[in-house]
Amino acid sequence: MWLSMDWGNSVFRLHAVEEERPPRIRWSHRTRYGAQDAWKAWKRDPRGRTQAQALRAALARLIFDALKEHGVSPEGLDAVVSGMACSSIGIGSLPYARCPFPLDGSALIHRRFPADAALAMSLHVVSGLCDENTVVRGEETLLVGLHALDPDRFREPVTVVMPGTHSVHVAVERGVAQSATTFMTGELFGLLRRESILSQSVHEDPLSDEDADGDAFGAGVEAAQRDGALRHLFRVRARDLLEHRNRHENTCFLSGLLIGAEGADLARRRVERVLLACGEATSVLYRRAFARCGIPQVRPVPPRELDEALVAGQSLVREGSADGR
Repeated sequence: MWLSMDWGNSVFRLHAVEEERPPRIRWSHRTRYGAQDAWKAWKRDPRGRTQAQALRAALARLIFDALKEHGVSPEGLDAVVSGMACSSIGIGSLPYARCPFPLDGSALIHRRFPADAALAMSLHVVSGLCDENTVVRGEETLLVGLHALDPDRFREPVTVVMPGTHSVHVAVERGVAQSATTFMTGELFGLLRRESILSQSVHEDPLSDEDADGDAFGAGVEAAQRDGALRHLFRVRARDLLEHRNRHENTCFLSGLLIGAEGADLARRRVERVLLACGEATSVLYRRAFARCGIPQVRPVPPRELDEALVAGQSLVREGSADGR
């Protein structure tokens, strides 16, 4: 058995993987303690430790907590981690792979960290991907895994949309990632709901499938298409004060506005095929928004396949298929 992990800014995911072909996930663990949380904790209280020492210790605690919950000993295990572990807020920085980036995994950059007192297992850390406009961490491994599971879906040009804290769009042609774009949709949605003047007019509860079909969400998408999202952000507040819209309607409008900005960008670039890789609740919102923006084909990846794709991509690293530059 080995451990497959993704350590994002706000979430840590771990899968225990059986040594089979194809690899099989035995169990999974998830917690909302990201690399950014660990980095902020170290900045507040360094205790004489370097960043690398503090972040490695934080990662070790997350791993051991997951193993303890499932009654598994860490002895003899090794692990692969994607995401923010090798970023400027992680355990050690690595250079980015660059676009154009073949999805067969041959251009993945990674490094093996040996076991030490903090983490008694070897750790393969996968770096990110960049082009001249943006950088991503974690999505490159998911892309490689999605290709490994079903290369046929990449035979025609397609834009892979991977929503999250940051929503990443990757344009793929002939099995090669040509360019990437990052939208701060998830992070901005959270900040506006918690920290801005708009917080008085919205709520922080999750949205549902029904909300994706509602008038308020649709109005947000249409406003983003028509004029761009920035012009209409304060309209959330005006809807409250002048139109007496309730917080739920305003939250739906804000969500439609931000997701609609992504859809409007795809429409402006005449994107015809989208592969949507995210959880089911988020997928519904994006599918409805993209349909309103006139995107002809939006194919969602089944949520279970997202975990399998991460494992498939990391398996290439672990088995030495990638070159490890």
